[in-house]
Parts: sequence; structure tokens; C-alpha cells
Amino acid sequence: MIEYIFYIILGFILVELFLRAVVSIFINKSFKSIFSIYIPLWKVFYKFGKIKQKDTVNKFRFEDQASFMGLSNEEFIKISAKASDTSEQNIKKTYTGYDAFEKLEYQPFVGLFNSPNQKLSYAETDNMGAQGNVKEFKKPYDVKRLLVIGGSVAFGIGSTNIKNNITSKLIKYLNQELNYENKVKWEVINLAFVSSQTISELNLINKYSELYNPDYVIHLAGFNDLYFYLQPNSKLYNFNFSSDISKFLYGSTIIKIINDCSEYSMIFKVINKIFTLTKKNNNQIYTIY
Repeated sequence: MIEYIFYIILGFILVELFLRAVVSIFINKSFKSIFSIYIPLWKVFYKFGKIKQKDTVNKFRFEDQASFMGLSNEEFIKISAKASDTSEQNIKKTYTGYDAFEKLEYQPFVGLFNSPNQKLSYAETDNMGAQGNVKEFKKPYDVKRLLVIGGSVAFGIGSTNIKNNITSKLIKYLNQELNYENKVKWEVINLAFVSSQTISELNLINKYSELYNPDYVIHLAGFNDLYFYLQPNSKLYNFNFSSDISKFLYGSTIIKIINDCSEYSMIFKVINKIFTLTKKNNNQIYTIY
């Protein structure tokens, strides 16, 4: 019995090493991944936005974006530094490590929204997951409120620090530069989040407009709708990561176990691919609130 178990384990290890070697040689074109567990950016966000600190050690936030654009991390950092009029070291420091990755939580009708009480290197959220200078929900009589919705740009990704993000700039401009007679105080509520799409932004307005009672709304978005629409097997009017959320809500326990194991094993990754190809998923989540 022990002998059979030994041969099964040995066979599993040999097949695992063979599959890793094939992927390393023909896909990654590097031998580094044969004996290591590589955690790409999409894996960092995979667990409903739960990010483990150990997965982000020395990891550059825009690594996948740079690769998508055909650039190395160094080239991306150099271009970003020039665009932001700052040093390359500052860009690298701001967007490397745990504090460079926004944390997300599932919110009905919206998708993966900002987790509350985050202090990132470039943005800070309150107990509602929003950014801004609102201290209480009830709007004082001498206050004007501006609601911001959108994706990563509106959220502040690309800023070199919190003071330079779009939320802080709007608060400063409205209260200091525009409001020179101090007749009214401006409050900014930024509900933007990464990978947001129009359906989520519409639902955010419907959910929170009565709570915050904004006087004006800035909608800075559009790219994500086009980007996700052009992806294979995409569907209209679904929010970000809806397919992963759908799998979690409707998938079987066995599929979830295989899916989790596929993060660390190439054998399970192949099995997971087979299940994905053979099982058609009709559980699309898209709702207008």
C-alpha cells in the first residue's frame, strides 16, 4: 500500500515538473518558474480583492500593464516619471509593495468596490470606501458637494502621493483657488474604484445620491467599458470580476478546490482549464439598481 502511494506521489511530482518545464520553455521562455510559485497581478486580485502582503513584496503595481504595452518595468517607470515630473525612484517607491495595491470588497449591484479605511501610498479611503473630506452624511446648509465616479484614473492611480491625487486636488482647488471669498465650503466624495464600468457607476449614484445629496457629479470614465467589451466572451452591462464572483456564488465546492489548487500546481491548472472549457457559465451578474 505504501509502495503504491509512493509511486502515485512520485508520478504526480514528475508530471508537475514536466508541465512546468513545458510552460517555462515554450511560454515564459525562462527556467525560473519551474521550481517557483509565480504570483502575477491578476492572482493578487483574484480572491475578491484580498491581497496578501507576502504576494506583493517588491512587486511593481504596473507590472502587467507594462507587459501589455510591450515595455519593461524600467521603461514604464521612466515614462511615468517624465509624465509626472518626478524622479524614477519616487515612482518605483510609490507603486511597489503592499501599499501600492488597493484592496477591494464585493458590494451588491457594484462589484468589487474599495475596502474601507485604507491608507495607500497614493490614496486614502474612509469607512465607506470613499475618498474625500466629508465628515458626516447630513449636508450643512453652507456646503456644496461634488460627487466623483469613475475608474482607476478618477480613483487616483498614477498620483505620486495622496496630496497629488485627483480628490485632494479638487478639495484644494474648490476651497482655496475657486472659492476666494469663502462664501461656501466644498466637500468632495470620490466613489471611483479600479476597473469600474458604467453599470457600476450608475448603481453607485443610485445607491449613494440620497445619502450624500451631491450638488454636482463628475463622471470620469469610458475606457473600461470599451476595454472589457473587446475581451473574449465579454458581455455587456456586467461589472468588474463578475465572472469570478459568479463562479464563487454558483460553482461547486470541487471546482473551487481545484481552482484554488491551480494557483500552485500546473496539474490542477490543466484540470481547471478542462472544466472551464467543458462547462458553460450562464450565471452572468448584471443588474441595474
